[in-house]
Amino acid sequence: MIALILIPMLVSMILVPFFKGRKKLAFISISASFLSFLISLYFLLIGYSSTQSITWFTIGSYAFSLSLTASRIGMLMAVFVSFISTMVLIFSPFYMKKDGTRRYYFEISLFIFSMLGMVLSSSLLLFYIFWELISITSYLLIGFYHQKERSSQAARKALMMTRIGDFSLLSAMILLFSALKTFSIPLILSSISFLSPSFLSLVSVLIFIAALAKSAQFPFYVWLPDAMEAPTTVTALLHSSTMITSGAFLMILFSKLILSTTIPVLVIAISFLTIFVSILLALKERDSKRLMAYSTIESMGFIFLAVSTGSVNGGLFYLFSHGIFKAASLLLIGELIIWFGTRDIYKLKRIGIRNNSTFIPMLIAVLSLSAIPPFIGFFAHSAFTYDFNLYEQVLFVIISFLTALFAFRFLFIAYRDRTSMQIKRGIYQKIPIWTLVILMLLGGFSLFVIQKIILIPYSFDPFILVCAAVSAIGAYLAYRMFYINDTTFEGVNGLFGRFTYDNMLSSIGKSFYAASRGVSVIDDRFVGAYGSIGFGAINLSYFGRRLQNGDVGFYIDILLVGFVVLLAILAVIVL
Repeated sequence: MIALILIPMLVSMILVPFFKGRKKLAFISISASFLSFLISLYFLLIGYSSTQSITWFTIGSYAFSLSLTASRIGMLMAVFVSFISTMVLIFSPFYMKKDGTRRYYFEISLFIFSMLGMVLSSSLLLFYIFWELISITSYLLIGFYHQKERSSQAARKALMMTRIGDFSLLSAMILLFSALKTFSIPLILSSISFLSPSFLSLVSVLIFIAALAKSAQFPFYVWLPDAMEAPTTVTALLHSSTMITSGAFLMILFSKLILSTTIPVLVIAISFLTIFVSILLALKERDSKRLMAYSTIESMGFIFLAVSTGSVNGGLFYLFSHGIFKAASLLLIGELIIWFGTRDIYKLKRIGIRNNSTFIPMLIAVLSLSAIPPFIGFFAHSAFTYDFNLYEQVLFVIISFLTALFAFRFLFIAYRDRTSMQIKRGIYQKIPIWTLVILMLLGGFSLFVIQKIILIPYSFDPFILVCAAVSAIGAYLAYRMFYINDTTFEGVNGLFGRFTYDNMLSSIGKSFYAASRGVSVIDDRFVGAYGSIGFGAINLSYFGRRLQNGDVGFYIDILLVGFVVLLAILAVIVL
């Protein structure tokens, strides 16, 4: 029964190569994704719970099984993935009308199939197979415009960076199987108490590294901005519900194991570092898609924070919320690219693009991203920050201000002037964008609906209200800086331009070079001292050779002179 969710996308992959025509290809993929959404939603609403397993192969007494399970979290993720995928696929005929190839719809169907399979897997072995399929399809889709060198390089970079995470997860799998003799995720999580703390810590670190690489967290985040060379529909799917979220989902799935160790302290530190780095980079970015990439990196950092502080279900709700407003943002940017031919927010400002059809949905998406009530981002923040300690709260207040500043910077620069163009939006654009807008407006309602399925603690305490107020201040400051005063790119770049990954690595390299130069100077001094001693010994040996000339009379004279000198010294001492 659970396989019914996967079958439509599998059928889509099989049928797409046999059809021609953009509309037919789009219809097949949209229908398959929508059918997967309906099936998963039906299973979720009726509370369907089951596990299906088949034995793949056996080695001795060990049977290696592939299992799917209909857990609550898995079904929620299946509903979410298939829904966002359907919205993106509905938008695809508009964006891909010049590139509506069978390859695109085949690869994107495989992409969705892989993500659905991963979230429904209860076998770590099957989970890893789908995890690898996500990497492969991401590589293919990021490099979709393979004739462009930048696109090919971005695809290779993404594949190589995420390979580190793949190897790390494989290592964790081998360790867990060697200790527990099973790949069953429920059995692994129920057997934590039988494993040593050091072993659990090692496995947790490996899982954490895998999640870091897949979700583009520090120091692996550099591949995600480059991945914006993919079609915007692909980036919308990649950011909102597939590859980027797979690492965050891995953290949520193994949260019980991770929270049983001291690793959460490390997770919190790296998450805050990632968040601040992504904000600083977003504040200087002028490419709209790359700016949204840094926003996604920050949002994944929020989910890592949620898991490490124990707000696992809150992190899951934020994952859903992020998928909604990020998919809307990127689809709107896709419209701007098609209509105006540029991703540069300063070029968009000079062209003049503000109109009600794009500005209002983008404004709502930015308000959601900034967690300003009553939009969905505010409720998502209240669901994962309720258990923060004082230090985490202080840092998060600063983060809230900076997030609103960079989000509204984008809005007030790109949409500063009105457009004179008559823009008409077709059905392929209206359905996904306005559906996502409605969900952003119904943020609080969606939180209470999901509460019926999984418990999500939340709190509208003074702290979260302070965060919302600070976000509003950040939005106002962005309005003053970038709309009223028209702060130039060079001014902002002067503040934040030096903070780049390359510059950071360059600084580290320069520090090591300076240290090596210092060591070299000290080494030169020692070498010089050793050389002086050596030359002194050689000169002394030359003098000794002249004394040792074989003349016995000369030796007697030297002996007498030495004896007289010795007597003189003794006389001085005695007298």
